[in-house]
Amino acid sequence: MRPRRCRAARRLLSPAVHGWPHGFRVGLLAVELVMPPLYFLLADADERAHAQAKIIKGAE
Repeated sequence: MRPRRCRAARRLLSPAVHGWPHGFRVGLLAVELVMPPLYFLLADADERAHAQAKIIKGAE
C-alpha cells in the first residue's frame, strides 16, 4: 500500500496521463487539498482563543 501523503499529489498529476476523472473524484481531491490546511488554521485560532480567555480570567 502506498503512503497516503502522496495521494493528493498523484490525483493532481493524473489528468495529464489519464484525462479527467469522474466528478466525484474531482470533489474528493478538492476536499483532500482544502481540509488539512483548514484544520491547522482552525486549530491555531482555537489555541489563541483559549490562551486569550486564560489571560482575561487570570488563570495560568
